[in-house]
Amino acid sequence: MIKYSLYTLICASLLAMVLCSCQISNPSGQEGVSREPKELETFYPSDITQVDSIEIMSGSDGMKKTQL
Repeated sequence: MIKYSLYTLICASLLAMVLCSCQISNPSGQEGVSREPKELETFYPSDITQVDSIEIMSGSDGMKKTQL
């Protein structure tokens, strides 16, 4: 009887681990991020002529692109 209880406990634990790992997560809090083009003033409302460079991070791989 103990053998079957242990087997059931192990199966239930494995099932719970698989189900927990299959959750859809929202990485780095990007909830509601829109892929629509936006005006530059929404990101930098100050004088744009004072900007030396712009860094853009791509969404999927996190690589930075710098424009001088």
